[in-house]
Amino acid sequence: MPQGTPRAKSYVPSGCGGIFYIMFMTTATIEIKKDIALELLQYLENIDILRVLDKNNVVEKKKTLGDFFGVLPEETCEALKEHTQKARNEWNRVF
Repeated sequence: MPQGTPRAKSYVPSGCGGIFYIMFMTTATIEIKKDIALELLQYLENIDILRVLDKNNVVEKKKTLGDFFGVLPEETCEALKEHTQKARNEWNRVF
């Protein structure tokens, strides 16, 4: 059966007087854009709404320059800038 194809599952909950409920189970691949979405998925799994099939296939989001803003102390940042400029100047002199 192709991925994403609904599979019907029917059951009769006790006390429903013979009313059938039909559930469709589908498989979907999602991209999590914010950490809170992962927490929401974990919550939905805990209350038996969904099931995470492949927890090992979690891909970390790519980091941007904004993710590193403020990580280095100001002194270290200045020293790194100076070192980088020095290295660029030396590189330009060689060629």
